[in-house]
Order: sequence, then structure tokens, then C-alpha cells
Amino acid sequence: MKSASTLEELEPLLKSKYVKADVKQTFKACQELLSLGKLVLYAGLPCQIAALKAYLKQDYSNLFCVEICCHGTMPINIWQDYINVLQTKYGPITDINMRDKCKGWHNVHVTIKFKSGKILSESSRSNAYMKAFLSDKYLINACYTCQFKQGASGADLCIGDFWGVQVARKHLDDNLGCSFISVYSQSGKDLLNTLLDEFVIEQISPEEIFRYNSGPKDLIDKTKISQYNKAIFNEVADIAEITKALPKKLGIITLHLHTNIGGILQAYALQKTLKELGYDSDVITYDIADDPRGHLNFVDTHIKVKRVSDATKFTSIKPTDYDGFVVGSDQI
Repeated sequence: MKSASTLEELEPLLKSKYVKADVKQTFKACQELLSLGKLVLYAGLPCQIAALKAYLKQDYSNLFCVEICCHGTMPINIWQDYINVLQTKYGPITDINMRDKCKGWHNVHVTIKFKSGKILSESSRSNAYMKAFLSDKYLINACYTCQFKQGASGADLCIGDFWGVQVARKHLDDNLGCSFISVYSQSGKDLLNTLLDEFVIEQISPEEIFRYNSGPKDLIDKTKISQYNKAIFNEVADIAEITKALPKKLGIITLHLHTNIGGILQAYALQKTLKELGYDSDVITYDIADDPRGHLNFVDTHIKVKRVSDATKFTSIKPTDYDGFVVGSDQI
């Protein structure tokens, strides 16, 4: 997350970004500017506004906080995985527009440009990352029980898309975008009054806004939390493109298959998934002296393994024995 004090510096901050910003350094910078008497407008998600207020521990008359109507956010690693898949296929990325209006506001596109000259432009309804985002299934856990929406963050204003404008205010719908502004404080009202000449403004009820915009709702369906830990690649990245790059014979190096039931099931599930994708694999493990509970009977029956005599003999596995390796577990 960045700050801007000129129109030129503001330019990179414009346009929607469906990735949660890292605000760690902005709280201190904001406090320093406020202490110098500078007029500061801080924009962020409701939880980020609440965090800033908690950090400052006092009110400032020269601070205006604007929260973005929040749908929720996904873990940053999902975005990173998606980008890595694209760059593996097309090369370095030079520009990303997550709300491209090339086909109009009602059919916004995700447009990504590459150094090679390749341009990938997909409707938000078909783009893998946006489909995952809009499904609610992969939001961070805190989003399902968020307590900071609808003014609870301490923001002065809330801004967001006025979805449904074509129904509620058809004469305002030009397919270029229409926003709503909710006023939460006197400071927010005063700020908006200074900008009245810059906008075409009509009053509308919260009910009309919430009818078509799920973002302001108090809570997202908690039943979807259970879906968070599902494999995400089918929706976040095109699995076909990922598997094209996978080698044919894989060696799996994970937690040694001893009498840990969780470790055994993890190895089984990984190997089963790889097999379903068309790849042969061995779980590389070593024998133990005894197995009083018989867990390794499951290993012998259901998991294809390559055994070495003990942990020191992993170096006997030659790179040429496999086309590639899958490595995982914090303990290795």
C-alpha cells in the first residue's frame, strides 16, 4: 500500500485491485503526516481502517478515512500462484487491469499484458482468479465473521459499485460505471459537500444498494468456511496449463511414512491426486524397526513407495531417477 501527495503519484493507486494491500508501513507514515498538520485521506478496507484507528489511539481533525465496500479478500498466495502460472506460460507481466471496461462496465474484464506483447483479456465471469474470488469459497477466515463493515470501522465514508443501477436508476446507467457513497460521519458529510459540483448525485436508500451489492452485508455465509481448505487450482489457475509443465515421473519427498496417521493420509492423497492428473509417482521413505499398530499395512496396500534403508540414504536417489520432485512438510 502506497501514499501519494501529487496527481502523478496518485496514478498507480487508481483502479480496482482484488488483492489485499500490505499496510504495515502506512500507519506510522500516516501518523507522522497527521502530527505535521497535513491533511490526510486514508483509503482501505474496513478492517484496515479499524486497524489504523486502533494504532493512532486518538482522533485527528485532519484525517479522513474512506473504506472500500468490501467483498472479502483471498490469501495473497492464491494471487501469487495465479501470476506464477501465467508468467511460466507467457513470460514477464508488464501491466494488470483487474477492472478493464473495454467491453463496458456490465462486462468488466481482467486484462493482463506481457513483455512478449501477449495480451490476455477475459471477462470477470470466466477469469479463473475472479471466479474464485466471487465464489466466496477461498476468502481468509476472518472475512466470514467480519465485524467492521457498514461504518463499524470508524470510517467517514464508504465507496463502492452501485450494482443494480440499471434497475434502481436506469437514467444514470451509461455502462461506464456508477458508484455509491455512504456517509458515516459529519466529517464525511463535510468532505462530500466540498465535492458536490464534481458529481451527479442522487439520494438512494441503503436497501437499494444492498439489494444488488453483497459487499456491505454484515457477514458472508459462514457455511463456506469449510470449503476454504479444498484444492484451489481448478478455479484459481487452469489445471491443464499447470499439468502440461509437470514431468512424467515424480519423486515425492515428504514426512517419513512412520506411524503418523496424518502424514500417511497426506502422502496418500497427494499421490492419488497426481495419479488422477496422469502422473506416476513414488513416495520416497525408509523402513522403521516395528509398527505395533499396523499403520504401515495401509502404506503397503495403498501407496506406491520407494524405500531406502534409513534417512541418511536419501542421497542415494539420483536426479536422473525422476523427472522432478514434489517436496513438502515443514519437518523436512
